[in-house]
Amino acid sequence: MINISSKQIKFFIVLYITIPLYLFFFGWTKPIIAVCLSILLFLASSSYLRNTKNIETLQISKKTLIVSIILILFFTIFTGVGGYFSQTDDSHWRNAIFTDLINYSWPVYYPKIDSIMCYYFLFWLPAAIVGKIFGHLAANFALYLYMALGIYLVFLLMLKKDNCSLENVIIIIFIIFSFIYFVFSFFLHLFQNSRYPFQYRLFYYIICFTKSLISLKILFSFLIV
Repeated sequence: MINISSKQIKFFIVLYITIPLYLFFFGWTKPIIAVCLSILLFLASSSYLRNTKNIETLQISKKTLIVSIILILFFTIFTGVGGYFSQTDDSHWRNAIFTDLINYSWPVYYPKIDSIMCYYFLFWLPAAIVGKIFGHLAANFALYLYMALGIYLVFLLMLKKDNCSLENVIIIIFIIFSFIYFVFSFFLHLFQNSRYPFQYRLFYYIICFTKSLISLKILFSFLIV
């Protein structure tokens, strides 16, 4: 069995959330402002972790650890992140934003319209840094891994609340939700270019409902941490 303390899980969660913020501070604000904001964020994060009680320990078997990692990496592909699977329509212009974060200096500025990029793009910043150094393919892969890591941190939170007594059920839940999304995405692509607008709308609504359930599940995990 592998023992993971609640403090270790929360440390990686705080790191996961704050790294994009640090990148934004230094990429979009003046140096003095970036330093001040970073210090404040660091102090707040340190205070949170310092006051975190390390009384809960997650016990997880090596088999469960390996299987869960493989499953999450596998099903993350079906989200379309990184471009390894079919994406929804709005992903195309989101990909354009991600490309600009890689190709342009920060803050991203468009001289032709005299405007800077203004969007909720923090999630892309760590992968965009990778892309600036190693290229766009590496950025896509980094974004895929970053998404999988976030899902796995939520997975650990859920296991921690159940102390692994329901680990197999939780894994099945993840599989079922991902499988539902995959199945209905398949039918969505099957019908969206056909003469069946009703089926298109039906499967679109089901997908939206499934996404809502996943979002609620993730939100619940973070609320009870």
